[in-house]
Amino acid sequence: GSLPGRMQAAGCVVHRVGRRPVVDAAAAAAVCGLVARLRPAVVTGWGGSQLPLVAAARAAGPAARLVGWLAAYAAIMLILPGPGTNGPPAFGTIIMSLGVVENDSKIVGIGIFATLLGNLFATAVLVAIAWFGIEALGYFF
Repeated sequence: GSLPGRMQAAGCVVHRVGRRPVVDAAAAAAVCGLVARLRPAVVTGWGGSQLPLVAAARAAGPAARLVGWLAAYAAIMLILPGPGTNGPPAFGTIIMSLGVVENDSKIVGIGIFATLLGNLFATAVLVAIAWFGIEALGYFF
């Protein structure tokens, strides 16, 4: 039989999104909805026309959310004034974004680690500045 049929007979869950050989907007929305709802370990497609759809569905997973939240937190750290707080989060974000552009999960992982360290450093510096400021106000008043 067909590969999806053999996979289903072997115990794998197979979802059929549509019967058309080309990917349309309804199929794309259905696949992204399935991935968001089920969070599968494997997303695959059959045929060359489905490769962009599978890549988009994989990109909509939890790793993409982590990259997005880290980039947003790094942007907040870049906005806030503080000595030495711009470079480390920006450097990690650059590594992370290069990994996303090149579709290299190893580089994305290194970038996530570097961004986490940079954000922790920037947060520690800003918290220390705030703490010293509060202590200075207590000294004067």
